[in-house]
Amino acid sequence: MSTNANYFKWFSQAEISTPKNGYQAVVDSYWEVNEHGQVAVYRTYHPQCNTNKRVTEMFLKKGIVPGATGMVFIPLAFIPIDFRE
Repeated sequence: MSTNANYFKWFSQAEISTPKNGYQAVVDSYWEVNEHGQVAVYRTYHPQCNTNKRVTEMFLKKGIVPGATGMVFIPLAFIPIDFRE
């Protein structure tokens, strides 16, 4: 499956660890990460994570997120949401 890599934004785990006004909280999820450990967000409003580890493993295996090389469990993350895109 091919997905346009330009639609993905990557955030360091440090960036998503602090709550900010207007950010969405994501709890107890397995995130797809790149080689730098950054988490993927599709079009700034779809975090590439799931509470079910098997789902994230399946997405990794299928290569749905270009550049994703692994997975990490994050108990609490805060991601920016921008519906204008």
